[in-house]
Amino acid sequence: MSRLHLTKSQRIAVLAGAALVALLLVVQIGKFGMENTPWLAGAIIVVVMAVVGLSPDKPDVKAEIAAAPAPAPVAAPAPSASQSAAIAAASTARPVPLTPVRKRAAEIHKFDPSLDAMAAGFAEFVAATAPAAAEGDTSGAQKQQTAALKISFMVLALAIEKNRHGFVDTEGFQVLKDIFVKRLTVLFEAADAEYHDPSESRRKAIADLVTAEVGASERSIHESIANYAECSRYPLDPIVARINREVPLAFGAHQNPFATTPEQRDGVYHTALKTLYDTATSVMFGSVAA
Repeated sequence: MSRLHLTKSQRIAVLAGAALVALLLVVQIGKFGMENTPWLAGAIIVVVMAVVGLSPDKPDVKAEIAAAPAPAPVAAPAPSASQSAAIAAASTARPVPLTPVRKRAAEIHKFDPSLDAMAAGFAEFVAATAPAAAEGDTSGAQKQQTAALKISFMVLALAIEKNRHGFVDTEGFQVLKDIFVKRLTVLFEAADAEYHDPSESRRKAIADLVTAEVGASERSIHESIANYAECSRYPLDPIVARINREVPLAFGAHQNPFATTPEQRDGVYHTALKTLYDTATSVMFGSVAA
């Protein structure tokens, strides 16, 4: 059993009660005699109360806690030299601000003038390079305008991608693509005007053709990006091959544009591609690649 602990005031009260019971017991014995007095029970009560009253005071827990010595602090292990250096670097390093993706889309108001300048430059290249036999082609002018727009769109996207890595995954590229769609639609509608067919089915056919051309251009862009990543010798050949089918300036066996090799195409288009890229970076960023 646990020992009963009383406070000082409780112990005094118990002793006072024991004295009162003893006094009453003595008075009763004197008045009625011991034979007629339950003195044994009274004596037991007095003894018990005296024992309880004389027990130690209840300990002051708060005082004991305050008086108890504080536990010794546990020493943390000393950091290693590499950890110390890392902690020091972390305390002095400044957070690098993150640029939102849409902010990396380059200046969209420069897309139109870039396409204009690039298309004009490519048209001059075609005029200076195309064989004489092409002059009799009644649809040659329209094909050259379309090819100039397509190659300008693709090279411009790649030029911005090189200066703003991740551009083709941004809203800015979508803006450039929307401009390309509108311009390409105008060219196809102008070429189709001779049919004088303003029907909804004809407009849908033109829209489907534009969608297919835009999809093919995007694939050529991504293939060229992959070629750059793989350090291909002719990274832009997916673009050149598409354009050469429409404006065959690089001829292979038997004057067949489809039979040319990447090396043959590069021999014809290399200078033009460099000019297009320089024009794009000059208009967009005010600098020309070395």
